[in-house]
Amino acid sequence: MGENGTAESAGGSIRNRLLEAGLELLAEQGYRGATTREIAQRAGVTEQTLFRHFGTKDALLREAVQHFTAPLKALVPHASGNLQGDLLALIRQVASILEARQGLIARMMPEISRIPELVTTTEKCGIPRLVQDVARLMEHYQANGQLQRIASEEMALAFIGPLVMRTLLSGVWQMAVPFDAEEHVKGFLAGYLVGNRSLCEFDTG
Repeated sequence: MGENGTAESAGGSIRNRLLEAGLELLAEQGYRGATTREIAQRAGVTEQTLFRHFGTKDALLREAVQHFTAPLKALVPHASGNLQGDLLALIRQVASILEARQGLIARMMPEISRIPELVTTTEKCGIPRLVQDVARLMEHYQANGQLQRIASEEMALAFIGPLVMRTLLSGVWQMAVPFDAEEHVKGFLAGYLVGNRSLCEFDTG
């Protein structure tokens, strides 16, 4: 039992190293430039080990992108009834994840956009999926009369779009763009809250 557990742990570690190496080389050298030999070397394993875990470079890079974007899938909370609290918790988590890897995101996005298989992968678990999940949260608060009845995806983009742009500005051009989560939520609600209710006493809970 112990030996099997150790083997599984080691296998997981090797797999994660290969995924990280694949992401780094995808960002640095592009889809075609990221060879299986270089990925294996950076991960500290042999090409044979890479093929044993993933079969092909395409499979490895698709899973690497999924692995990289997976945290975005679990960010959107179930509606608690506290609109301001839900939005504040969400934007703080999104900011934390995007800031942690802003350089890698900025380098990867142009490459991903050129490869149909990777575009499909990110649609399922990346920023496009995040937009859809945020839109569903917006729809809940539209249904209970708190948010205006306009296109929910438009609101979702208005909410997280500034953070994505900030990530690109910081990652590509090293521009320091300040971000205040509470002010961001206040500004969003000032534009989309039904009746434009007063936010003077914003509850950060």
